[in-house]
Amino acid sequence: MKKRLITGIILGTISLTALIIGMTPLFWGLLIFASLINYELLTINSHTKSSVLVKGFSLILLPVLFVSSILLSDYILEMAVFFAAIHLLLVLELRHGQVIGANSSLFFMLRSIYLSLTISGLFFIRHMENGLVIVLLILSCIWITDSMAYFGGRLIGKRSFSQFSPNKTIEGSTIGLISTVIYAIAFSFILDWPLLLLAAFGLIVSIISQLGDLHESMTKRFFNVKDSSNFLPGHGGFYDRLDSTIAVTPFAIIFLELLL
Repeated sequence: MKKRLITGIILGTISLTALIIGMTPLFWGLLIFASLINYELLTINSHTKSSVLVKGFSLILLPVLFVSSILLSDYILEMAVFFAAIHLLLVLELRHGQVIGANSSLFFMLRSIYLSLTISGLFFIRHMENGLVIVLLILSCIWITDSMAYFGGRLIGKRSFSQFSPNKTIEGSTIGLISTVIYAIAFSFILDWPLLLLAAFGLIVSIISQLGDLHESMTKRFFNVKDSSNFLPGHGGFYDRLDSTIAVTPFAIIFLELLL
């Protein structure tokens, strides 16, 4: 518990500082996070038949695409739609309990491409009007969903939400969703958005974040690992901490670009 608390404070302080400053510190911070998550995925899928060359190419591909997506920010909506579609494709894995391309190079290519925009998208959101507040809204909505789903499940949870994460319950998930919508509406004191828009934003973030968390649980179960890595003492890996954020980002961009 002590390690978890210390790690959380350090990681939270560094992340918040980079978010507040933005620009160069945030760019390098996000790129490092994306690269480490990509490495974690290479590690947990160590049994794949893909060659060392393919894995090395995947590690190089991500930073190239990451930088490219930021330079091509004029096309951020088109990229977000494309990556949201990829996310929905990955969600289909939940239905079948299989990881797409698990034993081939496709696994590494698909994940590298996906991670490049989903994480760099936070850089784009941060530098929108009210960007810092919006990013903090996204992150706090994810935290509210996760926390309230956990406590709700402990209190009244009876029906399992998924075979891939038996501790998650339908009741807990519902409480997490409702709590997040209420919390998002409360942001009307900070963001000058219509209440209905804030409610819709909270709803989308809550649903997608839970799907992202569920997909990460399924991926780890498929590869028979408890955590994505041990980079973060008490927390596991960066993928364990950022799975929901990765999933939410492209959908948040689509929402912000189309409705604001």
